[in-house]
Amino acid sequence: MAKLKVKSGGGWPAIRYSFRMGKKAGGIFKLYRALRSSNTCKTCALGMGGVSGGMHNELGQRFQVCKKSMQAQAQDMQAGIPAEFFENTSIEDLAKFTGRDLESMGRLIQPLYLAEGATHFQVINWQDALTKLLENWQAATPDRSFFYTSGRSSMEAAFLVQLLARQWGTNNVNNCSYYCHQASGVGLAQSLGGGTSTVSLEDVRKADLVVLIGANPASNHPRLMTYLAELRRRGGRVIVINPFKEIGLQRFSVPSHMRSLFFSSEIASLYLQPHCGGDLAFLKAAAVFLWQEKRINQAFMVSHCNHFEKFLKDLESEDLQLLLEKSGISFEDLRIFCNYLIESQNTIYAWAMGITHQVHGVENVRAIANIALMLGMVGKPGAGLLPIRGHSNVQGVGTVGVVPKLKPKMADALFNKLNIRVPETLGKDTFACMQAAHNDEMDFAVLVGGNLYGANPNLKWSREALGRINFTAFLSTTLNLGHVFGHGKNSLILPVRARDEEKQTTSQESMFNFVRLSAGGQKAPADDLLSESEIFVNIGKEMFGESPIPWSKLRDHHETRKFIAQTVPQLDAIEQLDSGKEFTIRGRIKHTPNFNTENKKANLAILSVPDARPKNGEFNLMTFRSEGQFNTIVYEDEDLYRGVEHRNVVFMNEKDITSNGFHKSDWVNVESEIGEMAVELIEAPIRQGNVAMYYPEANAIIPAMLDPQSKTPAFKRTAVRISKAV
Repeated sequence: MAKLKVKSGGGWPAIRYSFRMGKKAGGIFKLYRALRSSNTCKTCALGMGGVSGGMHNELGQRFQVCKKSMQAQAQDMQAGIPAEFFENTSIEDLAKFTGRDLESMGRLIQPLYLAEGATHFQVINWQDALTKLLENWQAATPDRSFFYTSGRSSMEAAFLVQLLARQWGTNNVNNCSYYCHQASGVGLAQSLGGGTSTVSLEDVRKADLVVLIGANPASNHPRLMTYLAELRRRGGRVIVINPFKEIGLQRFSVPSHMRSLFFSSEIASLYLQPHCGGDLAFLKAAAVFLWQEKRINQAFMVSHCNHFEKFLKDLESEDLQLLLEKSGISFEDLRIFCNYLIESQNTIYAWAMGITHQVHGVENVRAIANIALMLGMVGKPGAGLLPIRGHSNVQGVGTVGVVPKLKPKMADALFNKLNIRVPETLGKDTFACMQAAHNDEMDFAVLVGGNLYGANPNLKWSREALGRINFTAFLSTTLNLGHVFGHGKNSLILPVRARDEEKQTTSQESMFNFVRLSAGGQKAPADDLLSESEIFVNIGKEMFGESPIPWSKLRDHHETRKFIAQTVPQLDAIEQLDSGKEFTIRGRIKHTPNFNTENKKANLAILSVPDARPKNGEFNLMTFRSEGQFNTIVYEDEDLYRGVEHRNVVFMNEKDITSNGFHKSDWVNVESEIGEMAVELIEAPIRQGNVAMYYPEANAIIPAMLDPQSKTPAFKRTAVRISKAV
């Protein structure tokens, strides 16, 4: 077992780390003032900040801050990278940097241009940069172009970029959720008629049981751990389902709670370790067990669910023991799990990418919904379904239309209010755009934030695909590997303001459907930096003038929010956001079993189950993020919670190490169908027959396998062989 320096997540190491981030930001008080400003958090979608001030949540609780918030804030408070750096550093030199090295170089403060065949990025002025963007945009055609945004964009910028793309004539508009929680949106929409959380933050405080599936909030959403620790203190339970036994999900020290800080809090009441990809078989086994034991809420199902009889008939046809064998969970653990569900009065089912990063991601989500519906745990206070989304505004950018095909209501509203006829084509999702690029069918791409190159499976293929695009335009705050390995034949980097540096207010939506106002106003590293919105408005005006869309008017975010209120369903309240009226989007939180389907009933799903058992001589490989990481951004090479100091590792169960003739710290080759990597072998508490490596580095050997419904790549179960490195 890797030697851990900590016995719980959070705690004193997190407090000490805050002082390190303070130093990086130019002083702890400077960092504190930035976090205290009336701006929203830039990291996870749990959400905090806004009108009430930084470090406040929608319940009025103060000091809602974590390492992730500090990491992102300190990163944005770095000084600018001087022009001399790019004059003296070639693309070949940049390729030797790690992602962490590039992100830590400082802020981008000048537009950069890389011409085809050039060896260096060239620093250019803003006028030349916008001219290059406009000329290449006009030279391209709508069907051979695409637009991609990350969740760090504001709702205003996201609305404007999709509006600009539609006016130009393309539906090739997508966002980073296609590589994370798209399966949640598709699955929930099929089951309940809506694709977001059915619970509010207040509901989490009312639950007596949280089932946490395929998620590691101790590393990725630390503030959520406060609520899980509170749940345990009031006598509730937490069930964790995860192939890897995470220290932070077993015990967590909440820095803001003195007893928890000094003695730590127990989190998991029950910790189940299925095979990677075994969740669906286990969840269906639970459904079969509950039906066999007659412990379902039949009255609820009859009154509020479609397909009730067909669903039960399907359960009766299943072999319970075979389902358990496919999942890797014992009957005794299943029995305990189901008894906890039965004893609960208010259960919340929460999940993340361990569920959605599967070729059956949508089915996973629907299986979770099935269990909740069988027990009547959707449509009441304190109970429901919670996809734990990643980036701070990833849900918001989807809400305002950064999707390939708009819903008919929004498409009709754009025509009625703005006289914009949305293209009738289906549009391409993120991976379809990558495939088109690899097939030489894309000439132009606008990449707003994020690192699309690093987020893809099969990094060699990803580099080839993006490299075949004639012109790529990045809107970024810092350098990342995408600028080095994921640029087109010609490439432009436009440095932009972070959200809290905007000259105007912006809005963001949390995973609880809560919309906040961010004040902006923080000092940017360069006075002439533009915002994303300003760039889109400038291009819109130059390309289309002022009719039918008054682009100059949309420079004012208040005017943009008026247009959003008039055209985006359920967002009419956003027009009043400037008055301080932050709000929960109506119709999404479900405290009564009145679902958004045609007949207001939920849809039970009949699901086929894959066999997650690894084949002889193979392991199931899953990728995950470290404690010192957020999405593709690596802040620290060390992973404090897993006891490693570098990322070039593979985690394996002790019994697998012994039975395969390996030794701890051996260097081994991990080989998939598309390639291999040499990494250090680390003993870890992972389910036997399964191994884990770090994302995005391991994406080099992850083949492109998609969930056919959500089009999300499967990063959580790849067949690999492992041998000693020569």
